[in-house]
Amino acid sequence: MSSKIRILVVGCGHMGTSHARAYHAMSADFEIVGLVARGAGSRQKLNAEFGGRYAEFADYPEALIVVKAFENGPPIAAPIALRLTGPELDVLTALA
Repeated sequence: MSSKIRILVVGCGHMGTSHARAYHAMSADFEIVGLVARGAGSRQKLNAEFGGRYAEFADYPEALIVVKAFENGPPIAAPIALRLTGPELDVLTALA
């Protein structure tokens, strides 16, 4: 596979946890980009199982906020990317 398929795990109950574990085990082909769950406990417990390496979100719309850098000047080999995370959707939207 030339590039990894990016996965957002929505729900960290029994099914979401089993899906996250499967995608995590196949990390050569898949990249988990975040865990979404309304309850912080299940989300944090699952993320701790993976070493705390994934972004956590309290709801789906929060996870969909994407910040893209403005394209100015000549292209460069390593463009700048930013990730904003936090519990307050209104604040993140205003910052974006």
